[in-house]
Amino acid sequence: RRYQSLEDPTSSSSLTSESGRKKGISFQERTSRSEKVLFVLLVVALLTALALAVYIGAKKQSSSSSSNSQQACTSSACVALAGEIISKTNTSIDPCEDFFGYACGSWIANTIRPDYVGRLSSFGQLQTLNYERLRVALSSATQNNSALAKVSQFYRTCMQTQSSGMQFVNNVAASLGGWDNSSGYDLTGVMVQSINTYGAAPYVHIYVSRDQTNTSQYLYHIDQGGVGIPASYFNDSQLYQDSYTTLIKSTLSLFGVDSQVAEQVFSIEKTLAKSSASIVYLRSPSNTYNKVKISDMMTNYSQINWLHLLKELLQVP
Repeated sequence: RRYQSLEDPTSSSSLTSESGRKKGISFQERTSRSEKVLFVLLVVALLTALALAVYIGAKKQSSSSSSNSQQACTSSACVALAGEIISKTNTSIDPCEDFFGYACGSWIANTIRPDYVGRLSSFGQLQTLNYERLRVALSSATQNNSALAKVSQFYRTCMQTQSSGMQFVNNVAASLGGWDNSSGYDLTGVMVQSINTYGAAPYVHIYVSRDQTNTSQYLYHIDQGGVGIPASYFNDSQLYQDSYTTLIKSTLSLFGVDSQVAEQVFSIEKTLAKSSASIVYLRSPSNTYNKVKISDMMTNYSQINWLHLLKELLQVP
């Protein structure tokens, strides 16, 4: 009995203790197994997502490569342009060390700048080429009602140096007082005629705009005009002045104008240039805002009939 009560595995106390130990071990094992399953599932999901991302990326790259290969231009013009670009590069230079030398080295080495050109670039060459192609197109357009033919006719008229073309320019000069103004010069009338008829603003620019200090009001704005070359050139070098004088003489000689008139034109422009404000001065808004009454303009700058000029420009009765 004593042995049986202590060691008999069928006793109730022994069964209860054993059952309790089994339940405790089963719970721990069940918990550990769940974590392992979740970890495995997570790893599988990540691998699946990674494989899917790689597949999609490869698919897009393949599609992009196929699309780019289909869009590549293989025409003769594209091939010629590609060859021209490659011919300007210097592949012996490392682009990581000197990209400019790599991209433009051969062009710089093989291009000769003409003496009459101050600067030269590939863009300038392209512009010259476009101008030449445009000249050929305008010179060879057929006479019909197309837009190109009309522009071509206008171009040939401007380029004409004989008879009707020369006469047209002389008629314009005559309407503005003629080449020789020794008999008198109506400065106000010339300004009105030039602006209203030909759209050219000599001496000054006149326009109407809002008052910058009171935007509810409009004012006449009178700004200085320009000259044939930058105003600073009249002070920089005698070479610029001599070259510009030669240009004026050669241009006016086409219309039979005496060279003395060209010298007078240059003298007037030089006076205007020296009287003009510099670009630096004009950058300040306070320097260009000087409100003046028309009556004061008439008194202080009587060479021009400002009231008549403004009325004619705005067609005010």
